[in-house]
Amino acid sequence: MHSALPPACAWLALAASVVPDFAAAQDVYASGPAIHEVQDEAADADKAPITAKELVEAGGTAPLLGTRPDTYPPALEELHARGIQGAPTLSFTINHDGSVADLSFTEPSPSAELNQVAIDYVSQFKFEPGRNSDGEPIKVAMTSPIPLEKDQSAEDIGTKTCGDFVIDAD
Repeated sequence: MHSALPPACAWLALAASVVPDFAAAQDVYASGPAIHEVQDEAADADKAPITAKELVEAGGTAPLLGTRPDTYPPALEELHARGIQGAPTLSFTINHDGSVADLSFTEPSPSAELNQVAIDYVSQFKFEPGRNSDGEPIKVAMTSPIPLEKDQSAEDIGTKTCGDFVIDAD
């Protein structure tokens, strides 16, 4: 019967049945855990993440990349030496704490090794989480190409020779 009651009422009804003095039950409730808040967090954890575009349209703020590794995984240099490069597209979730989870490919590279490098790299990213219109952190679904080409950054281009650019020539 108590399951039909709102969480706070159900907790009070349970406390009243255990504590004969109803005033004492109210004191216990006032100092006890906020059951509705715990339930809201658990329900939010089960919700599918919202896309960054939907979040911004709803008045929230999109996640921002906070940190990423200073270097690419060591395997990438070896792949580049073998002429393997690309920009696989990953879908992933940015959690409430800014960590990355649920990585999957929407457009994988033909190279399984390059795909693994992309997963290893992106799983180390840390984001400033997206926030809903109330300013609360929220899980956000992202899809992004992960550029793993040899000549991907402008700062590298100034130090390259012509031979460095031609790695896929037949």
